[in-house]
Parts: sequence; structure tokens; C-alpha cells
Amino acid sequence: MPEPPTHHPRPENDPGASVGPVLLELARLAAPVLIGLAAAVAAQHWFVLPRLGFPAEVRRPIAMSESLDAGLFNKQTNTAVAVIISNSAGVEGVDANIVQQAAPEGWQVFNFSSNGTNQLETRMLADTLADAGADLVIWLMRPDMLESPRDMHADVTHAWAKGGFAQDRDWLGAPWVDNQTLQALSSGPWETSMHFRRRWLDELNYTMRRRMRQGIRTPAANDWVAPFNLEIELDGERLDRHLSEIASQMDAALESFNATGEGTGRSFITDMADDFAQRPATLGIIIAPTHPALSDQFTPVEAAVHNFLVPLGHRTGVLIGNAGGLLHAHHYADAIHPDAAGRETLSHWIGKWMPAPASVHTHPTDR
Repeated sequence: MPEPPTHHPRPENDPGASVGPVLLELARLAAPVLIGLAAAVAAQHWFVLPRLGFPAEVRRPIAMSESLDAGLFNKQTNTAVAVIISNSAGVEGVDANIVQQAAPEGWQVFNFSSNGTNQLETRMLADTLADAGADLVIWLMRPDMLESPRDMHADVTHAWAKGGFAQDRDWLGAPWVDNQTLQALSSGPWETSMHFRRRWLDELNYTMRRRMRQGIRTPAANDWVAPFNLEIELDGERLDRHLSEIASQMDAALESFNATGEGTGRSFITDMADDFAQRPATLGIIIAPTHPALSDQFTPVEAAVHNFLVPLGHRTGVLIGNAGGLLHAHHYADAIHPDAAGRETLSHWIGKWMPAPASVHTHPTDR
């Protein structure tokens, strides 16, 4: 009959006797990797990003915040501040000096337009400018901005977060932004640094693109006068393609253009106007002009926007202007952006449209 197996105790130094030595060995192997990762993250946060700054596409919102913090609106005696905000329509189409020269005496005018600005960014900026002391905030609004608020790019949300534009904005939330966007808009310096962890690669790519492109200037991010980029004009087939692209974009925008109710563009602008009715600053909305080749499509849209804005202005005190049809074909650099002549014409028109400084502080019902 076979004898039962004998169990011998493990020696105390046997690795199988305890998981402690195993974990210790794993920690020893992982430590250099973890230290390297920590060093890379620290270098990104404390050295790379501060030296390189932020990507060129998002530097302007950050420069806006820095300039306001530095006291850009320190007013001269008997001078009121007017600020124009827009997307590329204002970047390319507005020269603040020309506006100021054409405006009634007593205005100091700045152009805070930024490429790609959507409705949410516009309102955050308008609120911030009003808080900083602007007396008149003019939104040069492309007609398709009456559609439902557009999504924001992740890079852009972190840039606006860096500038502090989302702080103390009770309206930021559903239905205007989802939780992910709201989180990004509220991110701190560390989260922002981690988001731009590939910043050095972005700089290399940007430098290469700039060397290959012609007719594009790079104004300073804190140019509050004429921050235009374009110095060339499209014609022929290139212009036709661009016109077709803009027409297609408008077709897409029209899907939500006439919608009403929660989460729509009309509701968003109404909410913004009601908010400004309670502020000491005055809000002005000007419908931006469109290339004449797109008149068949855009003229009815401009009329619809005008018909929506006028009664809103009567009720809330928002000043309404309509520059639709102002510019001719020779005033455009492409299908949407004014050239130098168009910029001068539009800027002069805005200045002439502006009210006297003394009139913008009256209560809406007294206007």
C-alpha cells in the first residue's frame, strides 16, 4: 500500500512563500518607467508649454484674457469703450481705427474677433467684455449663426478655460453644452497642460504649413485693431469652389435655422439679449454682409434674421443693424471674407451705425 505524500514546509527565503518580494521586485522594475513618465509630464507642464506657448489657432482667446487683466479698458476722460466681436467675418472685415474715426466722437474701439468663434464663445466673450468695462459690445453676426449653437473643438475649449471665460457663467450648461464640454471649459492649468501634451509637434506642423502657404499674414494674437490674415484674393475656379462650399454650409445650417424652443439658436440669442438687458453694457447685433454671388440663397436668410432681431431689440434694448448687401463682389477676398477695400467699407459703415456714447447707458424702455 503506497504511503501518503509528505508535505515539506517551504524555506522562509523561498519567493513563493510571500507576495511581498514579488511586489517589491515589480516596483523596482516599474520605478524607472514611472519616474521617466513623471519627469516628461513635469517638463511638459513647467518647461515646454510655457516656452512654446499655445497653438497659433487658440492663442487669441488667451491673449484677450491677458489684455483685459492688464487693464486694456483703462478709459480716457470722457471716452466710452466699444468692442466688436465676431468670427472670421470680423477678423477680416473690421479695422477698429476706421470704425473709431467714423463713429460719433467719444468712442474708443477695439476688435476682439477671433477665427471660428461660435455662438457659445461669442456669449462668453461678450459677458467678459461687459464685466471688464465695455460700454457697447457689437456682435457682427453671420446670418447662419441663428442656427443651433455649434460644437466647440477640444483645443478651443481648453483655450477659453485657460482664459477663465467660463467662470461664474450660470447659463453655461444644458441645453447649450454637454458635460464633457463643460468639464473642458472648467479645466485648470494641469488639465490644460495635459491636453496640449503634443504641443511641440503642433509647433513643427504649424511652422511647416506657414512656409508652404502664401498670402497669409500672421498678426500678433493681441492685435485689437486689424487682426486680418488674408492678403490674397481668390478668382476663377478657386472662387467658384469656395462659393459652393459656403452654399453647402448654409444648406446644412438651415436644418436648425427656423427651429424654436429649448436648445435652438433663436432661444440662445433671446437668452443672451435678455441677459444684457440687465447689464450696464449695451449689446449691439449687426447682420454681416455676404458675397453677392450668394444673394439668392442668403438674402431670404438675412431677411429672416432681421425680422427675428428687430422685435427682440425693441423688447430688450439690443441695438440692431443690417449690413446685408453692403459689399460688392470686388470687395471680397474669397466667398465670405472682405478684402482691404471691403474691410474699409464695412468698418466705415459700422462706425456710422454706432450711436453716441451717451445714449448706450439709458434703460431699454427709455430708448
